[in-house]
Amino acid sequence: MTGDKKMGTIEPIGGGIGVAAKQWDWLEADKAYKDESFESAMRAVYAYLYIQGAWLVIKMNRVKRHLRVWLASLGVFLSVRALNMQAAVKAAVHNRNAEYLEEFRRLNHRYQKSRTRAIERYGEGALSRLLTTAYALRGSSVIVGRVLATLANCVAPVIAVAILMYTVNFFSHVSYGLKVSLNGKTLGYISNENVYQKAEKEMQSRIYYEEGAKALYTTPSFTLTVVSNKSFIDDKQLCDEIILASGSEISEATGLYIDGKFYGATNNPAEVTKALDSVKKKYGSGIKGETVSFAEDIRLQEGYYLSTSIKPIKSLTSQLTRETEGRRTYEVEEGDTPSGIAAKFGISTEELVNLNPDILDSLFIGDEILLKNSKPFLTVIASATEITEKEIGYETEKVEDSSKYSTYASIAQTGENGIAKVTAKVIYENGVQVDRKEISTEVIKEPVNQRIIVGTKASVPAPAPAKTTSPSSGSSTTIKVNPSGRFGWPLSGGGRITCHFWGYYGHTGTDIQTFYGDSVLAADSGVVVYTGFQRYGYGYHVIIDHQNGFQTLYAHCSSIAVSVGQSVQKGQVIAYEGATGRVTGTHLHFEIRVGGRAVNAYPYLTS
Repeated sequence: MTGDKKMGTIEPIGGGIGVAAKQWDWLEADKAYKDESFESAMRAVYAYLYIQGAWLVIKMNRVKRHLRVWLASLGVFLSVRALNMQAAVKAAVHNRNAEYLEEFRRLNHRYQKSRTRAIERYGEGALSRLLTTAYALRGSSVIVGRVLATLANCVAPVIAVAILMYTVNFFSHVSYGLKVSLNGKTLGYISNENVYQKAEKEMQSRIYYEEGAKALYTTPSFTLTVVSNKSFIDDKQLCDEIILASGSEISEATGLYIDGKFYGATNNPAEVTKALDSVKKKYGSGIKGETVSFAEDIRLQEGYYLSTSIKPIKSLTSQLTRETEGRRTYEVEEGDTPSGIAAKFGISTEELVNLNPDILDSLFIGDEILLKNSKPFLTVIASATEITEKEIGYETEKVEDSSKYSTYASIAQTGENGIAKVTAKVIYENGVQVDRKEISTEVIKEPVNQRIIVGTKASVPAPAPAKTTSPSSGSSTTIKVNPSGRFGWPLSGGGRITCHFWGYYGHTGTDIQTFYGDSVLAADSGVVVYTGFQRYGYGYHVIIDHQNGFQTLYAHCSSIAVSVGQSVQKGQVIAYEGATGRVTGTHLHFEIRVGGRAVNAYPYLTS
């Protein structure tokens, strides 16, 4: 039906736009009313909080003023009371002093009167003096008694406070504990039962039972009691008391413990210490100033032990010095190399070198080398600072000269190795090196680089015979050679290769086995730049510079047939085969070096 009004609607009046405008005005008015109501409520809350806060501040200020007045009054009251008490004590002391002085004056007066009467009656004899003295002592004792009573009244509070403090201190250092008794004997006082369990476990660890023997067990009794903290004993002390009270045969001895395990007791601990020192000495590094210790925790503990736990000293020391694994060695045979020996016995070359540090430099036929070190029952760790010297290799410098032909070479400066002092921290385990860390390196002698002047001119004149110019002091040596660039076999007697380049760690050449005294030949034409002897290295050896970037080295010779600065032709005899330096049998150690660094010679010899 038209014209009806519904709840929540506005009766339209006029056009549609007018109705919408009126509805919008009504909504805005409602929103404004709500905003005003919320703002009024917030103002009321703020006003209430402000009033309450102001009232609280006023109240606290009032309380503060009252508290200040009260404290001031209390201070005045206490001050007055203290002054009054001080005055009263002072007056009382003064009065007491005056009273006692008056008493003594009266006593003196009575003493004089009694003395006069005694003399009048008995004369000036011993009886008069005795009666007078007795009277004086009687009167004095009364006064002294009153003085002591007064002092007792004053001192009594102090004594009472001291007794109270002592009582508090005593009970602060006492607590409840357990009194342990065994077979009617009090063993001591412990804080809890866990201490007894540890002590019994310690006791059992000290006992060695024979096969079929009955284990020793104890049944203690515990009584809760008040005990001073200083009276408690620990599990070690209680263990000794248990052994003493067990009724078994016991002895005072020293027990040996290794990593917490009991190995027996002895009455001669000095022999045990001596055996331990011998193990340290045997498996130490031997380096001066080393620090040697055991990896295991070894402890010698004095105490009471069952007689069955005491072992013969030889049995105990042999346990410490025994080896769990034996030592294995090998006698070097002809043709052996470090890498070949390692492969033969299934160990790594590094392990073999650790067991035999000099094997890379010295390996002779008949030498006994170590394949496996003995493993002792105890592990000995040795730490030492090791100082060694090592060579510093020199480098070869090439100086190009465009005015010279490419076949020209001149050694302007001969190279020399330097020497360095190396300080390292080394760790040994049972005599075998297991770790090494360099701490510092000090150069003692700087290396001298070899300098070669080489020609770069492309056209080559007709070959001329090689000639040698005698070197003079301060001048360079100019030598013309015609290297072929191809290397020949360096031995006249043939021979066979027994160890290739890097056949083992640190090996920089090719070992060729032949007969003693065979001729060593120059692998190519060149100039001899070094001849010399190294006792612990190459032995007698020769180095030839081929003036084309290549050098060759011939080591372990029995003698040398050339000199430094001499030019040699390919195939010329330069030395004779031998076994000098660190070698295993007669062989030639042959090296080819490019730019001062050793390379594998085998491809050059077989190309």
